[in-house]
Amino acid sequence: MNKGLLFKIAVVFTALSISTNVYASIVEGNLTTGLGNAVEGVVVASPTASPIAGTYTSAQSVTLTASSSTSIHYTINGSDPTCTDTNVYSTSTPVSIKSTKTIRAISCYPNSISSSIGSYAYSLNMVDGSTESVTPNTTNTGEASLPTGATSVKLSNTTSMDVSASVDVVADGKVTVGGIEKTLASFTGGNLTTAVNLSVPISISDQTITVGKAVSMQSGMDGQAMVLTNSDLSNTSVSIPDNTTVLAPAGWDGMISPPKTGSSSGSAPSGFSIGSAVIEVGSSAGVLLFDKPVSIILTGTTGAVAYKASGSSVWKTITSYCGGGGYDSPAAPVFPGECYISNGTDTKIYTYHFTTFASLTTPSSGGSVSGGGGGSYTPAVTTISPLSAEAQKVDTNKDGKIDLLDFNKLMIDWDSTGSGIASDFDGNGTVDILDFNLLMINWTS
Repeated sequence: MNKGLLFKIAVVFTALSISTNVYASIVEGNLTTGLGNAVEGVVVASPTASPIAGTYTSAQSVTLTASSSTSIHYTINGSDPTCTDTNVYSTSTPVSIKSTKTIRAISCYPNSISSSIGSYAYSLNMVDGSTESVTPNTTNTGEASLPTGATSVKLSNTTSMDVSASVDVVADGKVTVGGIEKTLASFTGGNLTTAVNLSVPISISDQTITVGKAVSMQSGMDGQAMVLTNSDLSNTSVSIPDNTTVLAPAGWDGMISPPKTGSSSGSAPSGFSIGSAVIEVGSSAGVLLFDKPVSIILTGTTGAVAYKASGSSVWKTITSYCGGGGYDSPAAPVFPGECYISNGTDTKIYTYHFTTFASLTTPSSGGSVSGGGGGSYTPAVTTISPLSAEAQKVDTNKDGKIDLLDFNKLMIDWDSTGSGIASDFDGNGTVDILDFNLLMINWTS
């Protein structure tokens, strides 16, 4: 038999016995050509992803590799990649994963050979919006949802959470939130289990808001709050409970800004100066309301705090102390108001509105500070001293002491009933002997 023929037969037989992950071609030649040039072949394999698929707490840059491949094609929208589509992976541009995504990738070789599709699932509990604004998913009318598993959004001074595509506009006194049509005149939702009339302007300090838009905010994990942070401002965060409805004026652009360093300009409350901690959050275009209280942390603040509504030049002291389950689980204030609570190191403001918040200090010369019920008291002239969380409940004038001034305020409020009374230290809705006992227990001078 001809030696060249035998050579060709041997090559074909060898090719048939090779794994299906190997392709081969016959090369014309004779034995003198050398076996090294007899068969052209390469192992066909799906791309390798690095870092490996899994759960991460920060954004990931994923590189794809496939030995001897001519190209790698991929998708992140759930569709199957092909070697003929235009989404070609580049070694100079790793795949950026800023929220929960699945990369599907295929290796491509000569002669129309391709690998099987590799699937690499990356789960992030954080959406990275530090360089570009984050746009949540729109699942139902009037609903903005984070990707599955995501419970936090990292933004920056130049980025926001853009929910404009999810917002529903009030029409004929009605608005749809989370796919459910609601009547503003008898609005219920969140903590507002008793109907609230949102068809009339809502007062926030010296500003009013007329609700013209609404959207329900959905965390990526049921029951877990959505946390907003700012990569340009450390140790400050905002928490929005899952399934909270944003109630906004008609002119709102749908942007929710993270906590930023705000301006201390404006008229400070009588007897106080604006402190070093000033945080602006929400929208500079107007006040954002919520049907559940949201929280903001003023790190390092333990004394008196205040807020200023967007469009206002007047700071208002937050006088209501949040009771309930303590710092981690404070009791909700009365809509649309706010309250505060401290753990001895930081202060949490629990509020139904996004505005500007600030710490307060007492100036070197004091003045008269108005108290509820028509009375007044003179604030201390020294820097506010830290008190325990329990003691802060009875420090009505926020001067870092429990003394005669706090007693006087208790007497002014005696027998008062309702929510948000400064001297209702135990939060039972009545200023009585129980509040007096708390004052005596924490008496300092």
